Amino acid sequence: MTTIYHIIPNLNSAGAEIFLLSLSKHLSKDYNQIIYTFSNPEKHTLFPKFDSSIKFIFGKKELIESLKNFQNPIIISWMYPSIFFLEKLRVFNKIKAKIVWNIRHSSFLPFQIKQKVGLLFLGLLSRIRRYNIIYCAHVSREYHQRFFFYKRKSEVILNGLSNKLDLKDLKNEDYLLYVGRHNPSKGPDLLLRAFKKYIKINPKAKLKIAGGGWNRNQIDNSLISNIELLGNVDDLSSLYSKAKCFLFTSKTEGFPNVLAEACSFGLPIIATKAGDASVILKEYPNSKIATTEKDFSELLNNFDSNDYTLRHKVAKDFRKRFNFDKTISNYINFFESL
Repeated sequence: MTTIYHIIPNLNSAGAEIFLLSLSKHLSKDYNQIIYTFSNPEKHTLFPKFDSSIKFIFGKKELIESLKNFQNPIIISWMYPSIFFLEKLRVFNKIKAKIVWNIRHSSFLPFQIKQKVGLLFLGLLSRIRRYNIIYCAHVSREYHQRFFFYKRKSEVILNGLSNKLDLKDLKNEDYLLYVGRHNPSKGPDLLLRAFKKYIKINPKAKLKIAGGGWNRNQIDNSLISNIELLGNVDDLSSLYSKAKCFLFTSKTEGFPNVLAEACSFGLPIIATKAGDASVILKEYPNSKIATTEKDFSELLNNFDSNDYTLRHKVAKDFRKRFNFDKTISNYINFFESL
């Protein structure tokens, strides 16, 4: 049985970590899996949810000793910190393995110069080492290859619906929904400005925000009574089922999982075109994509839930197209090609 090492900074609740949780469960029958984290994984929020067959380690010496026990294993470095970590480890240790970079980012904002320099370094390194690379989105591959990332052994494998949520009774209640942590790349400023314009037309409108990092100090006093901050929510099914519209305001993304999740409930959606949003929404009838902030506000102000019907059918059609089994099959095929 082939052994796969997953190197990832932590196992807290974020997109890549939740995706790894789903992926590892599906691979557990066919692969021996070991997860290495930068600190004790037992203190991380997702740790209890992982399959009991998976071994966890977090010490460098333990990792090096463990690698000696398996002949030519697969090592997957999840995200940039893990890539840098493994490269440093290889400087002082002879590691014989099939190495895969799993890239989860799509781009950086204009002011992130240091990150772009780091990306250029990784791009040149990937060419020298001729690494295998998995991208979670088409825009991610396009962006990284501008920084000279190795092309020959790269593949885009979309996340699909990695977090399978129950399709509960769909009832349009009178609230808008946003799911995402408070981070400049997620466009919280656009969200609040657009909603501020919206409540001038609909003064009783409600916006529910699910995600970490939000607090009332970030919200204009004129909006406080119209916004409900929910923090991190373990099961978003009920929120997706009852919302009347989903707002996606990101400036940069890879494969936006929350957008796919919203589609899996047939939700009406107003979205920016960040990441692979256009790929996800290509055949999704209950959506509008905004190209500018003005466009986003106009789409929201003119929104009418009566324009969107057949949510159950739309949801089921989307779930067929983005079935997670396809993602698993693509990963296994990639591993077998190494």
